[in-house]
Formats: sequence, C-alpha cells, structure tokens
Amino acid sequence: MHVLTIWQLFAVVFLQGVATTFFDVAYHSYLPSLVSAEDLIEGNAKLEGSAAVAQVSGPALAGFLIQWLTAPIAVFADAASYLFSAVNVARIRHQEPVPERPEYRSLRREIREGLGVVFANPILRTLAAAAAVANFFMAVFTAVVMIFLARELRLPPGTIGVLLTLGSIGAVLGAVTTSALARRFGQARSALVPFVAACPFGLLIPLAHRGGLLVLFVVGWFGFSFAFTAYNVAGVSLRQALCPPRLLSRMNATMRFLSVGVMPFGALIGGGLDTWLGPRSTLWITLIGELLVPILLL
Repeated sequence: MHVLTIWQLFAVVFLQGVATTFFDVAYHSYLPSLVSAEDLIEGNAKLEGSAAVAQVSGPALAGFLIQWLTAPIAVFADAASYLFSAVNVARIRHQEPVPERPEYRSLRREIREGLGVVFANPILRTLAAAAAVANFFMAVFTAVVMIFLARELRLPPGTIGVLLTLGSIGAVLGAVTTSALARRFGQARSALVPFVAACPFGLLIPLAHRGGLLVLFVVGWFGFSFAFTAYNVAGVSLRQALCPPRLLSRMNATMRFLSVGVMPFGALIGGGLDTWLGPRSTLWITLIGELLVPILLL
C-alpha cells in the first residue's frame, strides 16, 4: 500500500529496544526469586533453550513467510507473537517478595549503586567487559551477515532461512549442555570453556561460497551460536549468584547498559566496514574480534 516509511521503521525498532531492555532486566532479576541458587543455571538454561528454539525455527519460518506472503505480513506475524508472550507472562502466579522501599529514592544514587556493585567485584567487572566485547562484535556480525548471504552469495530468502536454522541448532545444544558443563568444570569456567572450544568454528563462516561450501557457514554458525548461548547461560547465572538480591535489578540494568550499549556503535561500524571492505572481509574482522572474549575471561 506504500504507506510505510523508513522513519516509522526506526520508531518501531527504537520502541522495541526500550521494551526489550525493561523486559530483560526484569526477568534476569526475577528468576532468582523463582528458583533456588543451585538451580539458577538450570533455570537460565531453560530460558535460553526456549529462546534458542525460537532462533532455530524463526529464520526458516521467516524466509518462507517472506517468499509466500511478503515481508510486511511476516513482520505482522512476528508482532503477534509478542502478544502471545505477554499473555503467558501474565499467567505467572508466583508472589514476588516485596522489596524494601526507602523513604527517599534517588535515581542518581541507584545508578551509582549499580555501577558500584559491578565495578567493585572483579568477577562481575570481567563479565561486563567480556559481554561488551562479545556484543559489540555480534552487532557488527548481525549488520553484515544477511548482506553476505543475500548479495555476496546471492541466496534466496528460503535458503538463507534454512542455513540459519541449521546453524542455530548449536544454540539449542549450548543451552541444554550448560548444566553439564558447570558440573564438569565449575560455574565460572563453564562460561570460558564453550568460547575456547567452539567460538573458533565461526572463522569458517567467511569461507562459505555457493554450492557445497555452504556447509562451512552452517558448521561455523553452529559452533558460534553454541559458544554464545552457553556463555550467556553461565555468565548470567554467575552474576545472579554473586549479587545481593536487593541489588539484582540495579546490577542487571548496569550490565545491560554496559554490554548492550555498545551494540549501536557495532552496527554502525559494521555498516561502514561493509561499505569500505565488503561483507566477507567484515565478517573476518568481527569473528576474529570475538576471540578476544575468552582472553578477557582468563
């Protein structure tokens, strides 16, 4: 109907980002009141597992919906899925403990407390730095990977969806194996081991070409998504266990700010590098950059 503009898309993405930030901070702070400390990894693994299942099925479904019904209808279906999520969240009947409320609440003081709890703890400080680096290069990757597949390799939407789906199975495997990794290596090392073992597989992604060499993209994305998901489960569980309950929301908001605040810059730089060097060279840069994460975690 030619009634939508790029500025409306910018507004929607902005509002979605704001809502996502509130939701992520809230559920990371809410989970420790739902499960015991020893079950945090299992709880986070199940949450990441459900997200990973969506990550596996989403790209293929999106590719076929775009080919079958066009992109606007696919976007509408995605928007409807958020309503389904909201209904299920509203059905939670657990009574959250009422936090103590001081007579005077200063936003500046609460921000300072959140920053203090993160930077005063060497483990939380390291997790924040590693998450910032990982998310920065992930934003660069996200900005160019679709350009690489659609323009560099000239693949149709359906094929792109299948490739992303097959590779994203690694995210499901990463979520379901984190508990076993924690029992084998300990909670802290379970954040490091997946990145060391599986993240280098991501270097196969820029080697992909049309035809049989597309398998390199699948294997690379499988290993990379496994590492990223397992790291997220272990890292979130560790910081929840380390932080006092009354400071969880402030700590999570600070971690969110430090780790996700770099992503717009990563996306902007990714677009610039793609224009300057092309998508394949940009993918090399971002996937080599992700190898800095295990170095920071050592």
